[in-house]
Amino acid sequence: MSFDVERFADLLKSAKGNRSINKYAQDIDISAAHISRLIRGLIGTPPSPETINKFAQGAHNGVSYNELMMAAGHIGKANVNEDGNADRETGSRLEKEFLHILLSELYQQDYEWSFEKSRGARFTPDFTIKLNNADYTVWHIELKSSTVIKDPYLYRLYGTIATLEMSPSVKFTIAVESLEAYNYIKDFPPVSLRANLFVMLVDFQKKAIVNEERLCRY
Repeated sequence: MSFDVERFADLLKSAKGNRSINKYAQDIDISAAHISRLIRGLIGTPPSPETINKFAQGAHNGVSYNELMMAAGHIGKANVNEDGNADRETGSRLEKEFLHILLSELYQQDYEWSFEKSRGARFTPDFTIKLNNADYTVWHIELKSSTVIKDPYLYRLYGTIATLEMSPSVKFTIAVESLEAYNYIKDFPPVSLRANLFVMLVDFQKKAIVNEERLCRY
């Protein structure tokens, strides 16, 4: 993944629209000088996902968060389908917010990583991340609404996860946003699933991963 300085500058110009740089900066609470330098292509490192989220929230001309994230190099083109539309990992508001939290977590790690689109499987997790120099080489994450985490749905989910190609180097995480769902999953782990399976609690208000616990081991 690399920062496409020219593409990002073009998108930011379009996001600014007919407003002055000062007005756009005021609308999104970002330094006008910083926006100006990005538009002129004078900054060689990409803005953070937090800053890009602000650019997108105040954007004109339909400039999207996904477009800006791709130009910044935070999301690879493999995360976009043939029609040019973002796949489901950032398609909904919840998934977009989770991606923002996940990226913040990944940038704190000392290993290399990249997003990858899963292919050729009937079940495709919301996020698939390739890891280098980490405990695992592949990390699948499935973000689930807490309202669906109940019996028998949970056991159907375990069965679906079992259709993926698993190995000792693959990790799978079920991410939920409520403590009730998190505890429910912990109380009912799979009995015979051979996988490095974890459950993750996410706090969307604090924009943080609260905890992650192993359910079973490969």
